[in-house]
Amino acid sequence: WRGKEMGGWGLRGGAAVAACESNAAGDAASGAAPVLADIDIRRLSIRVVELWEYEPGGGLVDDFHYDAGSIVTIVSLVSDSGAFTGGVFRTFEPGGKQVEHAMERGDVICFVSHKYHNITPVLSGRRRSLVVELWQGGLAGWCR
Repeated sequence: WRGKEMGGWGLRGGAAVAACESNAAGDAASGAAPVLADIDIRRLSIRVVELWEYEPGGGLVDDFHYDAGSIVTIVSLVSDSGAFTGGVFRTFEPGGKQVEHAMERGDVICFVSHKYHNITPVLSGRRRSLVVELWQGGLAGWCR
């Protein structure tokens, strides 16, 4: 079991909720403003559940992609990491820095949905991931 950290929002397994709650409360030691200060993450609803599959040449290559309308995005790698090449999950950090996050099957990354992120093109094999987006719209408005 190996946890991953991504600006306070990258975790593996059941620790994702704990990280969201921790981040929602803010970091008193650093004086950083809470990312989800006005949001009770326990009241979020599922907006989207998608299984994404990329084959050679496929990827989410828009450097400025984000999940509009959602609050929290959760991504889990379904494929074995050896089943494909390329297909690296990246986030864009302050100052324009791109950070690559190597993932193994079953790894989960949880982050605020307005964070820019993408997937580099798959070079060989097939990359599958499960994506869940949470929002405040409730189930009655659920349609995408």
